[in-house]
Amino acid sequence: MFEYEKAELNNSTVYILRYQPYSLNDYLHILNDSEQERFSGFRSSKRQYEYLSTRILKEHLFSGLIIEYNPQGAPFIRGVPHVSISHTYGCSAIAVSDHHVIGLDIEPLGEKAGRLHSKFL
Repeated sequence: MFEYEKAELNNSTVYILRYQPYSLNDYLHILNDSEQERFSGFRSSKRQYEYLSTRILKEHLFSGLIIEYNPQGAPFIRGVPHVSISHTYGCSAIAVSDHHVIGLDIEPLGEKAGRLHSKFL
């Protein structure tokens, strides 16, 4: 159901969770009250899977810690120096660096991503 991967790049580590559809109700218990409230506000199941799978990955890596957001909306996890989070249907990822601010965006393979990848990678 879940497949975990890890990639190390230039003093950064990217943790990836790939998943097939699963029972959302089986994992709601890992959400705190504010996360459950936010989760229940999502209308699309796609967004619910993305949000919950990110928390499943966070719990796998940093059990008991909470994903919070700064005033600009960027996620952070107290005690983890630099974090970036991205998700798309079927995949969530968390990038971590002890040395520098990091940005992560995951996208499904496609023509547009293939054309633009040299601008970002």
